[in-house]
Amino acid sequence: LGENSRYSLAIKSSDRRALQWFDVEPSEAYGRTPVVVRMKDNAGLDFDSGVKQVQFSVAAYVLTKEGEKLEVSSSDVVVNILDANDNSPIFSQPSYTFSVPENLPIGSQIAEIKATDNDSGDFGKVSYSLRGFGINKFSTDPVNGNIYLTSKLDYEKQKSYSLSLEARDGGGKVSTVSVLVVLTDVNDNPPAWESNQYQRTVREGATSFQPQFSLRALDSDNDGRSQITYKILTSNSDVLEVDEETGEVRIVSPVSSSHTSRGQYEMVVRAFDDGTPPLHSDVPVFVRVGVPGNQRPVFRGVPYNVTIPETSETGDVVVAVRATDPDGPDTAVHYKIANGADNFQINQTSGVISVAPAAILDP
Repeated sequence: LGENSRYSLAIKSSDRRALQWFDVEPSEAYGRTPVVVRMKDNAGLDFDSGVKQVQFSVAAYVLTKEGEKLEVSSSDVVVNILDANDNSPIFSQPSYTFSVPENLPIGSQIAEIKATDNDSGDFGKVSYSLRGFGINKFSTDPVNGNIYLTSKLDYEKQKSYSLSLEARDGGGKVSTVSVLVVLTDVNDNPPAWESNQYQRTVREGATSFQPQFSLRALDSDNDGRSQITYKILTSNSDVLEVDEETGEVRIVSPVSSSHTSRGQYEMVVRAFDDGTPPLHSDVPVFVRVGVPGNQRPVFRGVPYNVTIPETSETGDVVVAVRATDPDGPDTAVHYKIANGADNFQINQTSGVISVAPAAILDP
């Protein structure tokens, strides 16, 4: 083989991209030579961008006596581009935050989050699943990624939930995004009285309570910062008044056992919160005219039913009981176990019952 059999090889195409993507080897040859078309640069060669096929020719050139390149032969080449799962699902945001009221009905849609996948066919089909703390409260549609409420919310118990939404394409590629669900407080709890009723005894002709006599209600909404307002709903006399802001009960004029048929002032006091709409609860109040000191303490919340494991150890707290004294300050009440002290002991000032030393709890 001599110079007469020498020729050059090159890609020929009207599409400049074919010249960017492909190359031919060798670039010069003699006689019969195997020719290889190779990928030179795959930038932009993307099935999902619409490049399904590339056509070009491999041309052979010789030099004329005048030194010009002359095409003497060519062969058409068709390259079919096959799709590959080369894209992961993409969310439009790095994270999502949604605010919902705590009284949102079960079944309500909380969020609509979608991920896109540039792959085609099954590779581009995305399915969704939910992970993280609080998934027992929420669910997601596996097809469209919408998030729904499946269980009742309560701001006072849990103020937010941190979730992860997972998007998986048909080829197994996975992307996740954080989803924060923040609850907003709703006025759904009426004020709760510290006692289910209030009692006090005062002497005939008294003009004030000694010590101070106050009613108190608490509201768990608004993180316990709600303003409580107190008002007398019903009363069998106008001798008593209640401070709207503090709940203090005051004597307006000297008390007398003759003012009422039973020698006792009775009223119902209502506590309002400042929510929208305002909620309320009522409590009975009894003020007896007589000799202070002869009224028995009254236990709150009776009866007390408690279950403890037989493996409880000495000093483990069982329950705290509390009693009020209709005659005066509750701090003057002392506690003692009437029976059953073999296994349990009580703090005489706080009312806390605990497991006693050497207790036998095995039934």
